Amino acid sequence: MLATGSRDGTVRLWELGSRGIFCVRCLQGHADSVNGVAYSPDSGLLATASADSTVKVWEPISGRIQQTIAAHATGVLSVSFSPDGKKLVTAGEDGVGLVWDVASGQPAKPGMLRGHGGAITSASWSPIWQPSRLLLTTSMDRTARIWSNNGVEECLLRGHSDEVTSSAWAPDGASVATTSQDGSSKLWDVSSGDLLATLEGHRDAVMAVVYSPAGDYLATGGAEGSALLWTPEGKLLQQFSGHQKEIMDVAFAPDGRCLVTASEDRTAKLWNVKSGDCLATLCGHDDGIVTAAFRPQPDSGHVDRTMPEAPDNSAEYSKDPSKWLNEL
Repeated sequence: MLATGSRDGTVRLWELGSRGIFCVRCLQGHADSVNGVAYSPDSGLLATASADSTVKVWEPISGRIQQTIAAHATGVLSVSFSPDGKKLVTAGEDGVGLVWDVASGQPAKPGMLRGHGGAITSASWSPIWQPSRLLLTTSMDRTARIWSNNGVEECLLRGHSDEVTSSAWAPDGASVATTSQDGSSKLWDVSSGDLLATLEGHRDAVMAVVYSPAGDYLATGGAEGSALLWTPEGKLLQQFSGHQKEIMDVAFAPDGRCLVTASEDRTAKLWNVKSGDCLATLCGHDDGIVTAAFRPQPDSGHVDRTMPEAPDNSAEYSKDPSKWLNEL
């Protein structure tokens, strides 16, 4: 399952299976652009962040809204679940990061992350529990900051010459990546804050970054409409080209074989990571797609009940729809 969020205010859920790729549900409830989507670690919940200043927590199987959190005074730019699925962290245009209890929708420890001098563009949890290096935020103030479990700023990452647009943790929690309007991506050591590498390959601003689940790859999405695949050390391996406008988000499938790119051209594309081939183009949103997230691998006992009787086939394939999985 894949979720895509758009400036049209909706979230589309896509089933990726042997019969093809289908939009099986359209979640409507936000009054403005959906800027962030995130699945809970157990796949049971989906959180969405919106320019309407709220965060919504959905039950994706039923499409029911479990919580609506009036999160920030202005738009919310990203949302992320904690590794145990009990908390959310949100990034606001108001320049603060906020932590929330998922069950109650109320503020939770460490509370407010305050210190940036501009809008916070991303906020996320370390995948590994490390009390002194728990949360990561990036900002239009050209910096990224790492926070402790008490909400104390532990490390300032300074080196970009323009707004920092996104970030990602390596799966082992030892390093992080940041992207910027300055056209570069940077890799940082979490414990020391040292700059490890600068990745340069995009012709314009870099809007998104993600590590593969195994940590063997890094993907970045650029405003020129292409995505790049890198080694964790910063060696360029692959280019994915085909979008007509900016790529706003990138995400790996749980098995790491497939990459999705979300674009302002109103499409999302699925790519074979090794070959660089485009497998399918997902259409249906009425405005730019700015965020995407794969559902984590379900437990063996999970039963997917999202497939409707007449699914919406809104995917365009490079080959036979029933054979797209064979291309991986």
